[in-house]
Amino acid sequence: MNTAGIGTPLVTSGIWRPVYLEMWNEARISNLFVEQRDISAASAHLDVQTEVIASHGASAHLTLTYGLGSATRRWSRT
Repeated sequence: MNTAGIGTPLVTSGIWRPVYLEMWNEARISNLFVEQRDISAASAHLDVQTEVIASHGASAHLTLTYGLGSATRRWSRT
């Protein structure tokens, strides 16, 4: 560090900010937001927004599983 001058010491070399290493294959969800629009004893309406980061363009397959126990249901789209 340069401390010869007047004022705040300055970093003259090396890593001086936080560094992160992220590893993933093909695609990953980087952000997920779920908003409950309304709910009743029989159903709930949700808005789901997501951001996907991908290494290249491709088709995706989405599967949503919901419910409890024997009442579990699955919804899929490509």
